Parts: sequence; structure tokens; C-alpha cells
Amino acid sequence: YNYRQRTDNITATEHPLDLLEAFECQYSFFKDKNEYDFQSVLLQHLCWQILYAFTLFKTNNQIKKLHEKIVLYRPDITKLKMSLFHKVCLTIFMKSPQFYVFLRKIIPFHIRRNS
Repeated sequence: YNYRQRTDNITATEHPLDLLEAFECQYSFFKDKNEYDFQSVLLQHLCWQILYAFTLFKTNNQIKKLHEKIVLYRPDITKLKMSLFHKVCLTIFMKSPQFYVFLRKIIPFHIRRNS
């Protein structure tokens, strides 16, 4: 196998909002194609990227946009297969983003992982 990796590719960037945009595009594509297995995996990555970005940004405008994004995906989160760990984290974030950040700071085992 050969592949080409471009430095200007959106997935090669380290900026969390660029990665978030890439996951959103991929998720929309697979949702339109009714590919539920890919959709479920991408939704988890998308949600974790939103949560990660939330912990980095502190302006009210950025926080509001990220919270709106996660709430937008709420119907999909409840329909698709996702681990209990992911569902609990996302539910906490949807109800109280600041409490989620507080928990993330005090609970060291809260890491980005597929459970």
C-alpha cells in the first residue's frame, strides 16, 4: 500500500477546531449513507473532540458554540451504540459544561479512550 500525506491536510493539523470540522464532515457523509457502524464510531470521536476543545477554550463565545454543537448531536447520541462511559460524560457535559470540566480536573482516569 502507498499513501500520500499532505501537510496542508485538515486531519494533519493539531488545532482541535480543525479536527472537529473534519469529524463533522465525515460524520455527515456516513449519516447520509446510513452507515451506522461508521456513524457510531465517528460520533464518538466527534463528541470527544468537542469535549477536548471545550477544555482548551475559555471565551464565552467559543464555549457557547461548542455546547450548541454537542446539543445538536444529542438525538444521534441517544440512538447510536456508545459505551456507558461515553454516554455519562456527554450527558454531564450537555447538562453542565462547567461541571464536566471540574470533574475532568479531579478524576485522573478520565482520559480520551474507547471504552
